[in-house]
Amino acid sequence: MADPLSIIIKAIKVKIALNRLSRLKENAVRLHMGLPPKTKWTEECYAGFMSSLRTACCEIFTPCCVLGKIKRPEVPDNCIKRIFFNGTYENDVFKNVLGFIFGVLVTIILYLIMVFQIKFTPLTSSLVCTFLGAVLTLGLAFTSQTRLMVLLMIPQFFTSKGRTFLLMYAVVLVMNHPVQNFNKNVLVMSDSSTCGQEMAFNQTKEVIEAAFSPMAGVINMINKLMDALKQFAALIRKAFTALQSAITEIAAVLGRALKWLGNIVNTCNEKMGQPYRRCNKAFETAFTRCKDALGIFGFICHVVKAVSYVCYICKITDLLCIIASWIKNVVVDKIVKPVKSAIFDIKMMFYFNVTINYHYEFNMTQSKSYTQVRKDIMNEVKERLGSFSEFMSVMTNVMLFTIIFVFIKAVLYRQKYLNSDKFDNYYLTFKVQEVDQRRKQMGKESIYPMTRKEKGKYVSSTSIKLVRSERSKMAKGIFMLFIAGCHAAFYLMSDYGLWWLLTMLKKHLMLKTNNTVPPHLKMHVQGRGAMADMYRAMISMFDPLAQAGVKLDTTPCLPTPYEPEWAVYDEIGKYTAFSILEDLHIIERTKYNKLPIVFILQMNKKINNTVLQPTKFYKMAFDAGKFLKTPDLESFDNLKKEELVLLAKHLKLDFKVSMRKQIIKNLVIDKLVDAEILGEEALELKVENVDAFKLKQLALEHELKLKELEMKERLEMEKIKEKEDEFKLKNELEMRERLEMEKN
Repeated sequence: MADPLSIIIKAIKVKIALNRLSRLKENAVRLHMGLPPKTKWTEECYAGFMSSLRTACCEIFTPCCVLGKIKRPEVPDNCIKRIFFNGTYENDVFKNVLGFIFGVLVTIILYLIMVFQIKFTPLTSSLVCTFLGAVLTLGLAFTSQTRLMVLLMIPQFFTSKGRTFLLMYAVVLVMNHPVQNFNKNVLVMSDSSTCGQEMAFNQTKEVIEAAFSPMAGVINMINKLMDALKQFAALIRKAFTALQSAITEIAAVLGRALKWLGNIVNTCNEKMGQPYRRCNKAFETAFTRCKDALGIFGFICHVVKAVSYVCYICKITDLLCIIASWIKNVVVDKIVKPVKSAIFDIKMMFYFNVTINYHYEFNMTQSKSYTQVRKDIMNEVKERLGSFSEFMSVMTNVMLFTIIFVFIKAVLYRQKYLNSDKFDNYYLTFKVQEVDQRRKQMGKESIYPMTRKEKGKYVSSTSIKLVRSERSKMAKGIFMLFIAGCHAAFYLMSDYGLWWLLTMLKKHLMLKTNNTVPPHLKMHVQGRGAMADMYRAMISMFDPLAQAGVKLDTTPCLPTPYEPEWAVYDEIGKYTAFSILEDLHIIERTKYNKLPIVFILQMNKKINNTVLQPTKFYKMAFDAGKFLKTPDLESFDNLKKEELVLLAKHLKLDFKVSMRKQIIKNLVIDKLVDAEILGEEALELKVENVDAFKLKQLALEHELKLKELEMKERLEMEKIKEKEDEFKLKNELEMRERLEMEKN
């Protein structure tokens, strides 16, 4: 058996082939009936792509073969003249080259504006200009629609959208230059303030050091004097060392003599006092024994106590010892002690101590250093100004979108201009005046003088008077311009005022001083004696002179502000004045004379595959016909047949129905156009009551033709459906038979 997958693939192929066959049969029937064949959208895209590719290749590689077929006899033979003749190959190449060069110039100008005026980064400007440059260069070189839109954008800069763009550009200039300069000067002011605080701190330290410098000088002089006195004392100490040694020897001799004398006294006391002690001891022993022996009669023993006084005769020998003891005491008290005291005084004369007591309190403790405080202040100022920077970046990006709005406005203006008669149709241009003059020359009625109502609705393009719509737009524009001007003036005055203030501060606060501290300290010596007098005499010979001083220089902390860019101020003023002129419609009206949109639209001769589009000239001419009592087309004698056909096609309901009927009637009677062109217009106007019999007859004939065509199309569609149903039934039967055959 066959593989199920291959069977499914074969079935799909068969189904695709049957569908293609059914579509070919259906297209053959449609071609036989005179109807266009049905094609898939993929086939249409493929056919269009291949046709375009084939045409482009032929024009590039074999231009003579392609362009020779459409060469007209009036084309000049000279190559230079063919460059300026519309429709030739040379003219197309010339326009392509000019469009490409213009696109490159516009891209370069846009890049310079973005980098130097709007202050975009080079990377962002390069990315935006790369995309826009590709679109502009290729579009202006090879597309007439792009050229038309670019040309239409030029007069759009003189409208409300152009004024919005100019105001937005002026605001961007204000934000990027005066406001940025103001922010820089705020940072300069903050930096100067923090620098001043740090300088004040440093100057305070210098003043303290200057105030303390005299005391430091006194202390240094005293230290030097003490060193000199110590050296002097050392020299005297060496001189008195020998004296101290001699005195010490004398004291040693005296000590030995005193010791000898003391030993004599002790020996005398021991030797001479023994007889008295023995005698006294004998009487004491006898008295004790007597009392013990006599008992009650012990009182008799007191006789022994009285006889003991005889022993004092032995005390006469102690006189010699008393004399020796007296001599010892006299020598120690009167000689040794004074000598020791004198030696000690001489010794202490060369030992002294100098103490300086002064009190000074100044507290300069702080939690942060002034450098850190300065950084914190600058960071806070930058953080506060960060929101302004973000707002300025948003405004800069919004300004780019206003160019897109101007482009969209140009596209919408073109569509409304070509499709709406009421759009921007209030001005009596030179073209309308020419038509009116031709009517006067032909002896026909003129649109002048106009009634009061007409004067309020229509106005000349060079008139100072404004119509109602212009007055309302001007009032809104002036109000918005006043608000934008106030904002811009506020920022400009803030920038200039801060710069002027910082300049005045720099001019008047520049100061350089060098002040010395006058002498105001003197040293006093307290105490009595030769050394104190000597010190007092020595110190009184000089006073501490203050050599230190205070230097003050404010130049490093003076602000150096950024000067405003006066050229940008001039640009902002010019753009604002230009916006005011636009708001007063002084420039906006000149576009109808110096740069008419009509002329721009007429340059594009192939829009929507028509020969000529209706222009404002024709609309104004028809609108001027409202003022005529007997409207006709004699004012358009210079128009061609094709132009009248387009006018008949584009008549709108803002004209009176009677005028439209009259115009159609005149066109038909004068045989300027075919009846089929005006058939639908006649049916819409319901011209049964029109006296023109031929017009009514043409309308009825056209209606019958339309009904016959509708009946034919219905019959053909029914036949086609029946054939399609039969074909589908046959296909289903064949498919069933084939599947049954494959299963068997």
